[in-house]
Amino acid sequence: MTLRTAEILTSCLNSWSRWITHALMAAKISAQMSRAMRGRKVDVLLSAPNLMRLPIHDIAFKEGQLL
Repeated sequence: MTLRTAEILTSCLNSWSRWITHALMAAKISAQMSRAMRGRKVDVLLSAPNLMRLPIHDIAFKEGQLL
């Protein structure tokens, strides 16, 4: 991840308040990351103690990039 990409992600996360749903947050992060990477496809998977853990989480932790 480039410094600029990290700055965009940090700015994005800092500007959102808690009322945004998890799905909307993931969609916004994905869209901003895709734009920062010149249209490259990005999948965003959220993991939090209050979210149900699914088998996709195990795959994402093994193969994905932690942000």
